[in-house]
Amino acid sequence: MISESVYDYCLNPDKIQNYDLAIDDTENVWICHHLLEEFFTASELIELDLYFNRPANEFVLCKNAQEHFSYPHLRNREKLYKKPKPIIENPNKRRMSEEHKRKIAEAHKGKHHSFETKHKISQSLSDWHLKKKIEKRKKELELKKELLNAINQE
Repeated sequence: MISESVYDYCLNPDKIQNYDLAIDDTENVWICHHLLEEFFTASELIELDLYFNRPANEFVLCKNAQEHFSYPHLRNREKLYKKPKPIIENPNKRRMSEEHKRKIAEAHKGKHHSFETKHKISQSLSDWHLKKKIEKRKKELELKKELLNAINQE
């Protein structure tokens, strides 16, 4: 059995990879997946207008979610949920003595930033981080477009 959503994604579903196996199988529901999901998320494909009404060579039919999760970018998502490794202190790192730490603490006593200064610092840092995120996202989209062009040229 094939899920009904395949007709939303593909122009001619009878030419999708594994179509014959899906038609013959009466026990499992086969789901249509984009082959470009190896490189892009579904929202990125929609943004690039590559999600609906696509040719059959861009799809594969899988009978369960486990096959779908064999894509590399989805395996990386599973790693995000693992516990982080504990931080191991560098044994070669120079350690401060307790006396030196006390002297530094005393030197900083009474030196506090005003509310306005703290606000300016936090605002400048947030602007800087936002600019970096935007630059990073633009670079990622450019690389993905280049990759998509290379795939389309093949």
